[in-house]
Amino acid sequence: MSKQDDVSIWMPIYIGDILAMTTRLTTEQVGGLYLLMMDYWKNGAIPNDTKIIGAITGLSSSKVKAFIKTITNIGIFSIENDELFSAYLDDKKSQATDNKNSKSEKAQKAAQARWNKASSENQQNESASIEHTPSNAQAMQTQCPSNATNMLEQCPSTSTSSINNTHTQQAYDSQNDKAEQIRLERSQEIQDWQAPTLDLMRQELSQAGFMGVLTENIYQTHIKDFKAHYAEQALVGKPLNTDSLRKSKLRLWIQSAKPPKQAKPNQKLGDPNDPLAVNQKWRPGETGIVAPNTNFEFIDGQLVATPLDTSSPVQGAW
Repeated sequence: MSKQDDVSIWMPIYIGDILAMTTRLTTEQVGGLYLLMMDYWKNGAIPNDTKIIGAITGLSSSKVKAFIKTITNIGIFSIENDELFSAYLDDKKSQATDNKNSKSEKAQKAAQARWNKASSENQQNESASIEHTPSNAQAMQTQCPSNATNMLEQCPSTSTSSINNTHTQQAYDSQNDKAEQIRLERSQEIQDWQAPTLDLMRQELSQAGFMGVLTENIYQTHIKDFKAHYAEQALVGKPLNTDSLRKSKLRLWIQSAKPPKQAKPNQKLGDPNDPLAVNQKWRPGETGIVAPNTNFEFIDGQLVATPLDTSSPVQGAW
């Protein structure tokens, strides 16, 4: 990459992405992450070495290990061949380079057009000077048109301005159409994205301290809702462009989701298995249950239970 195309002197910060991925980091870790991101943006892959990372971030050796685990969990960095890589930053740098190259090409074309125009005018002037060298009188007649002609030449037609406005509007419409097409493509990419398997997501959630239960049905529901939400976000210019960023966002989505409510089993009062059931029929041999339609009387100092005569209009007294 030439110095002209180098974008290492500046790094774009997407506030929404960074805030979403750093909610579980301490203030010290956020500062260390920014320093690590800037070093990666400038120099590329970073050795997975405690001393080197500590020197970059200013963190002590005891804090570096926890820091590395945290930043790999949120998806900004990953470890490959004992080096820290960032697919997220690589994608942003590629976009920045493309944008800079596009602007540079446009500037070069505009400068070349101006140069060609100036060169053409100089050649025409030189040719006119050679062709028109008659006597002074003849030159004066040629170079002194009437006032009316001067006025006509100095008052350009409004049609030129109209044509320029039309070209400007066409260019603006073309840019809008292209931007809309890109947003639609980003939205479709989210809908077609292949989410991690249930086992892989459970593993990442466990490393992040998630204690909830994630079944296949619940996971598929999360994926469906996640894709619908971020497909809409892509349509308004907020896409998730990298696979690692989508995985990280999906994990945070599941972590922040409320657990589904468990339906309470229906309990019928009076069921024979209910310890609080009342008015159950008495079964011989059971104690503690009194048969209905029973009369109690004291006979010779003892409490005696006798069945009531249900055919009588007056029931027994207590």
